[in-house]
Amino acid sequence: MSIAGPVIFGDMFHNLADGFITLVTMAHEVPQELADFMILVHHAGMNWKLAALVNFLSGCSTLVGAVIAHGMDVSEEVEGVTLAAGAGIYLYVAATELGPSVAHLPRLQRGS
Repeated sequence: MSIAGPVIFGDMFHNLADGFITLVTMAHEVPQELADFMILVHHAGMNWKLAALVNFLSGCSTLVGAVIAHGMDVSEEVEGVTLAAGAGIYLYVAATELGPSVAHLPRLQRGS
């Protein structure tokens, strides 16, 4: 009976952390996937059904990454290179594909 308290207490904090991580992941993923979808529709010229399918298939790479990470010991160096490559690709797209189109948008009028 003496082990029950620490197990329940530890499980409570573990589940609390899971809740934080779940909400943070959703707060990150939902806007990112919506932005990707809008770029595919408005800048790549895809219809919304194709954009949704391509975006879904791209999102499935999360499962591949989870299986790889679970099945092997990924070093900090490999993790860092992978994260840097992903960030670099997003910066490249923002700077070369989306940046020039932003320069041609009309400036917003300041309201009083």
